[in-house]
Amino acid sequence: VKHFGVGDVYIMAGQSNMSGNGRDFAIDPPTLGVHLYANSGVWDIATHPLNDGVNTIYPENYEPAPATCPGLSFGRVLKERLNVPIGLIASALGGSPLKAWDIAEDGYLYKAMLRRVNDIKTSVKGIIWYQGCSDANSECCDTYYDRFVRFAEQCRKDLGDIEIITIQLNHWASGITMEGDREWAIVKDAQRRLAQ
Repeated sequence: VKHFGVGDVYIMAGQSNMSGNGRDFAIDPPTLGVHLYANSGVWDIATHPLNDGVNTIYPENYEPAPATCPGLSFGRVLKERLNVPIGLIASALGGSPLKAWDIAEDGYLYKAMLRRVNDIKTSVKGIIWYQGCSDANSECCDTYYDRFVRFAEQCRKDLGDIEIITIQLNHWASGITMEGDREWAIVKDAQRRLAQ
């Protein structure tokens, strides 16, 4: 039996930062006890790139050249602190707006995420969520908070009383338009309030 004890399972969801668009050098080695359910549909020791599209059976999340993301580091720290194996499910897609995760709007990535969970037939402890850049615009920023609440409620309806760990967008100032900076700040503030 391979990879029987994957332990607590977390879904990595969101957009580019979670899907592995980090191109900087990272000392982020694989660790025994941190496994990945990859896009190929196989459990293995988690190693970068976590969102590798080679031999994918989940074309909704295909990305041609992923690199690093915070998922492996998260899994390693959690394993060390909790002393249980950690399983990660790659499910993010660069550039994806919140509507791709909200079944009330579109939800095609949400449905793909649930398909992964159904394929591995296990319960999920939580979701690591890193998303928001694609919603930092005049059409989406003002409704981000309410739409994310709806997404979180749907996740808990379908997956149980799971943890949803959100990563707030980093600081960004375009220097080009005050409006773009304001929209980014609205999404960041929504993420701050959501955590509370």
